[in-house]
Amino acid sequence: MTGAAERIGPLGLSVGQRARRTKTVTAKDVELYAEITGDRNPLHFDPNFAGRTRFKRLVAQGGIASGMLNALVAMDLPGAGTVFNSSGMSCMVACCMPSKNPGCMPSLL
Repeated sequence: MTGAAERIGPLGLSVGQRARRTKTVTAKDVELYAEITGDRNPLHFDPNFAGRTRFKRLVAQGGIASGMLNALVAMDLPGAGTVFNSSGMSCMVACCMPSKNPGCMPSLL
């Protein structure tokens, strides 16, 4: 069994390593994401529509949090040169805007 401090593989990873990125998601971020993807769900843009949902306010696209997870892996842990072969994501809390809610920011633990 590998010890917590022992480095593994060519990237020098160790069991228990952590990385975290946070970002305040803004209306500009949501607009830029929509320009790239075409995701213009009124839940992201129409406060009246969003107010009638269970969220009660505008919610950022889930792909923004997913993209932050990609950045965390590619830039922080393990870092440059890393790509996903597959991934799965479960959002426990909607990322309402503006928000710096850790529930909508992915952490790789």
